[in-house]
Order: sequence, then C-alpha cells, then structure tokens
Amino acid sequence: MKAVDWLNPKSRTTERDSQSTEVLFLEQCHRFLKEGGYLAMVVPDGILTNSSLQYVREGIEEKYRIVAVVSMPQTAFSATGAGVKSSVLFLKKYSQAVTESIQQAKLALQDQIKQGNDYLKLLDKIENNKKRHLKELRGFDNAQNLSGKALTDSELYKEWKKSVTAEYNDQIEALKESLSDQYGEEKQKVIEDYPIFMAIAEDIGYDATGKSTNNNELDFIGRELARFIESIESGKDGFFLSLDVDNTRIFVVKHSELQGRFDTIFYHPKYQINEESIKKSKWGYATIKHISTRVVDGPFGSDLKVDEYQSFGHPLLRVSNIRNGEIDGDIVYISDEKQEQIKRSKVYPNDVILTKAGAILGYSAVFPEKLKEGNITSHLVTITCKDQINPYYLSHFFKSNLGQLQIYRWGNKSTRPELNTSEVKNIIITTPPLKIQSQIVEKLNLEHSIKKQKELEAQRLLDSIDDYLLGELGIELPEPEENTIKNRIFIRNLSEVSGDRFDPYPYQNKFKYLENKLKSMPIRVKKLKDIVSFFDYGLMPTQDYAFSDADGLPMIRVTNIKKDGYIDMSDIKYIKFDTPRLYQKLVKANDILMVQCGNTTGKCAFVTEEYEGYTFGSFSFVIRGDRNYVDQKYLFNILSSIVVQEQLNKSLTITSVRPNTSKPDVLNFKIPLPPLEKQIEISEHITAIRNQAKQLQQQAKDDLEKAKQEVEAMILGDD
Repeated sequence: MKAVDWLNPKSRTTERDSQSTEVLFLEQCHRFLKEGGYLAMVVPDGILTNSSLQYVREGIEEKYRIVAVVSMPQTAFSATGAGVKSSVLFLKKYSQAVTESIQQAKLALQDQIKQGNDYLKLLDKIENNKKRHLKELRGFDNAQNLSGKALTDSELYKEWKKSVTAEYNDQIEALKESLSDQYGEEKQKVIEDYPIFMAIAEDIGYDATGKSTNNNELDFIGRELARFIESIESGKDGFFLSLDVDNTRIFVVKHSELQGRFDTIFYHPKYQINEESIKKSKWGYATIKHISTRVVDGPFGSDLKVDEYQSFGHPLLRVSNIRNGEIDGDIVYISDEKQEQIKRSKVYPNDVILTKAGAILGYSAVFPEKLKEGNITSHLVTITCKDQINPYYLSHFFKSNLGQLQIYRWGNKSTRPELNTSEVKNIIITTPPLKIQSQIVEKLNLEHSIKKQKELEAQRLLDSIDDYLLGELGIELPEPEENTIKNRIFIRNLSEVSGDRFDPYPYQNKFKYLENKLKSMPIRVKKLKDIVSFFDYGLMPTQDYAFSDADGLPMIRVTNIKKDGYIDMSDIKYIKFDTPRLYQKLVKANDILMVQCGNTTGKCAFVTEEYEGYTFGSFSFVIRGDRNYVDQKYLFNILSSIVVQEQLNKSLTITSVRPNTSKPDVLNFKIPLPPLEKQIEISEHITAIRNQAKQLQQQAKDDLEKAKQEVEAMILGDD
C-alpha cells in the first residue's frame, strides 16, 4: 500500500523508504488469501485511527469488505510485554474486478472534484501571488537597502521569506483540506453500502498479568459475529442482533457512516445519539470549519523553546492558563521578534482557545480584550469565529456535554487523547440566532458567578475554623510579617540549631513564635507519638492496578484526599488481592490520613464508615489516636489547623525534588490537649461548620448542573 496524495499535481503516490510490519502483513495476507476468503488480524488501534495512516484504511476498503472490528482491552497483551491498544479486524477479500471498480470510482470522483473547483488554476494563482510577493519585497523592512546576493543571504530576508512562504503554503493546505473534505463526504456515495459488525470487549478471559478472570466476553461476541458472517454468506445484509445483546457493547454500523476511521469506540451509540440530537436541532447546525475564519494550533518543537519565555512582551498561553474556563494563572511572554516568527498562531481578542491533548483535552476560554494580542503553545488551538457566532457561546458549547462528547470522540487515539486541527473543524455545533446565543452566555455566566459566590462563602466558613480553634485554645498568633529583607535576617543561638538542619528555613520567626506559645500554654501539650495508638505508612503498589473490586481492594490515593478534609473516590484504582502486605495497610472508620509527600504535603482527611477496609497509598500516613488522651475528630481538626500545619511547614525538606516530611518529624508534632469534654465540644462545633460549608459547595454544584441541563435544552432549541 502506498500513500496516495491525489491533490499532488506532480505525483499521486508517495514513495516510502520503509513500511510498518502490520501494513506489510496486510499486504501479504491479501496476496495469499483467496477471493471471498476471510481474514482476522490483530492490529494496533493506530491503523484504525491515525490520520497519517488514512492511506492504509483507503487501501483496506478497496481490497476488502470490512466485516467486523472488535476492540480489545488496553491490557490484552500486557502479560507478554505489549501495551499497545489493539483491535481485531475481520476482512473479506474482494474479487479483482470489485477492487478495480472501487478504485476507478474513487479516481473519477477525485478528478471531478479537482475540475469542478478549478484546482490546478487555483494552485497556479497562489504560486504566482507568492512569487510577486517575494519579488516586490512586500512587507519586508529593507532598512539597509540591500540588493542582490547581499539581500538574499541576509538572515532578515531568509526569515521574512520563510514567513511569506508559510503564509502561502497555508493557503494551499486550506484549499487541499476543503477538497479532501468534499471527497470524504462524497466518496461513501460511490461505494456500495453494507453493514459492519462492531464490538467492545472489556474482559477477554485474563487480566494484565495473564491470570484467568473466569469470564470471556469474546465467547458471546464470537457467537454473534458467526451469525453475522452467516448472513453475509447467505447474501442477506439485513442483520438483527440478538435480543439479549448490550447495544452499547455490540452494534452494527453502515459503511456509509464511516468518517475516515475504523475504531469501534468512535461509533459507540452514545456518540451517534449525541450527533443526531445536534443535527435535529431546530436552530440548524454547522461544523467548526464553517463557523470560523481560522483554526490554528500552536508551534511545535524547536519553533518555540522554553528558554524563549520572558516576563514581558506578548502573552503566550499554555494549557495551565485555560483550565478554569478563563484566561488566568501564571502567564509567560515572548518577544516581538518571536511573535513575528510564529505569527501563524497569533491570538486576538475574542478568539476561542481550546486544549487539544492528553488529560487536559477539551478545556476552553475566550481571549480577552485586555491582552490585546498573544500566541499559543502546541497543545492549544485558537479559533476565530465568524460574525454569526458569539465566541463565548462557542466556548460554553465546548464545555457542555454536547461538546465534550464530540471532543473525546475525535480525540480518542491509540496512545493518548489528542485532537488535530482537522478534527476540531469536524466538530458540529448548533447555530441559534445571536440573541439566543447571548441569552445562553448570560445565563451560564450568572450561574457561574453564583457558584463562585457560594464557594467563596463556603471557603470563608472553612477559613474561620482556625480562628475559632485558636480562640478556644487561647493561642494568639501575630499577623504574618511583611516579606522584606529585614524580616528575613535573624540570629539564633547555637543551642537552638538542632538536628541536621543548618539551613535558615526552620528557624524563622513565625516558627519560633509558635514553638514558644505551645511551651507556655496552660493546658497539656503532648507530642503526637504519645497520644496515638497506631501510626503507619501506606502501601507501595508492586504491580499493575486491578480492573475492579472483583479483582482488588480500592486504594485511597493522595489525589483522593481533598483539601476540605473529605475523601473523593470518583477516580478509583484497585490493588490486586495478592499484593504483598496489602492486608496490613487497611484503614478503619475514624482513621485520619495525612499526605506525607508532594505539593499537598500535610493535607488531611477523615475516614468515614463507607471507606473502612480500603487500602491507602504510600505517600500518606494513617493516624489513630489513643482514646484515653484525644478525641479522634479533635485530632483531625488540630492536625488540619495552622497549629500543626505550621509545625509541618517547618519540618518540610525543601532541598528534595518535591516537598516531604518524615515519620519522626510528624510524631514529634506538639498537640494541645484540653480536657476530653472540651475536645468534643470543639469538634462538634467545627463539624457543624464543615457540614455547612459542604452543603453550600454541593448546592453550588447542583445548581450549576441544573443550569447546564437547561442551557443544553436552549442550545438544542428544546426549551
């Protein structure tokens, strides 16, 4: 198989110095297979999804009938050392006559599209415009009045010529893309339509280690597929799945519904239903390509290096600046010269910025007027909307379920989620009147504002806990010192410098003041090690995570411990039952977990009954108080308070790669201990504050979710 560039006026085919083994295998199978013969082949999902391998998929549909695609789990071949996501592709070889018929139909369509759009004339026009541009030195600042070889050899001219050439190349690529899209839409009409069996297997009889799971979904899939093949052989393409089939796992797709990809996930019914709901909108719909004047991603690799960032100039947006739906965070800048070098990806006020790769796929924000002009890094796309689209409406659409489903549909790849600009252009949106778009934006902006207010109110309640606790304990701390050089210079006696720490950090005034306060308190103050009945590190996983609670125990990881003291297991991982020391590392109800390492060191969570019996991760401690000395909820509150957190800050090792504290340091934390009755009174009061804050946070979340559902109805025109 050869890459075919039918829009290359010099040559249709692209010669390749090498070829991947899977493509070579497909070619050899075709050579040895009889006409009408069947082939089942395990292929990496990149063959089914990657845009660079579109020519392979074109070759497959010319030489074979695509019978079925069965998606395998990511871990299907992990036990043998292969971690690439794969699928099983079932094909039936066409006769030579059918293959030639399909190829001729495609060639005829390509020629028709080129002629109908005056393609070669447009190419010549663009090329001639470029030559005139270069000859006239249009836009070139020839301050030195150079000419001839001195001009063409100058670095300034070379950079300008490179920029001009890139500008005209973009015009050529835009023209090619337009014709390729037209070909993709019309191609399906010239190929005889037929159904394709698709299935998603999640359990194939063994786990990532090769251990049996006593369940194999391929058995059921195989029976349905056998029935499907029988219907093909009998000449009946009208096929119906069994009544007991889960249609989210096994489904049939027509060849005419293919959109350049063969992977089963792309055609999952949830994506099909989402697309149909948009297309049925009374407002009508359009692709991003048709509602925008520009869709451009950021520069790659050597075109923009980190050491070119600076503290002034043109703002350069990174993924971290888009996360919250607004342009914020630590913005870096680039020089005027660099901005001109990468002017292709310039960003202007009211452009919509979209993240396009990895775990941060699908965040969006609108570039504000105050930033005037900026640029973007490679994991971002900038979209300039036409007049009939409010950019804030488009940004909200991307954040909606209607948008997110499409973003993750197109972004699903064999390695990590990622969109290219062509895929961004394929996303469809509804196009209500501008008045309706503005109403949608205003409604969501209002709801987000209300949510922020409630969250701020909740945070004020949580922040008041320290003041209440300090007041009840009789501890008065001074206001933080101004960060001046004078306040950062101090003297300590040699006797005060203890242990292995000679750096000035742990001997700051604020730490010294708290230490003296704790020494002079009228109530008991004990070290943590004297008031706990159990204290231990968490579990270090020694093998891959299990699939589910049928194969392992849930693990409370550092990321599950939230800053408000609660545990959130929405992102859950399981530790296999045969993991060494697993059953020595289980939490009980009322245990306290404290993060020991990382940027959130010191964060604490209270273990409620629903999490009893879970294991916990290695970068955290479990703490169980001695009931003779301390109420467990009081201990949780004091550990979370400034009284202990400042002791923890003092203990942090700041010379390591990431902040961390140690077991001996934590066990030596000083804990004020009023009488047990007072501890319980304090705990009950703080619990009431936490509950009130939690209620506000949940209400803010629920109200916004309700508003999103109402807005989705407005977007579709169903209100």
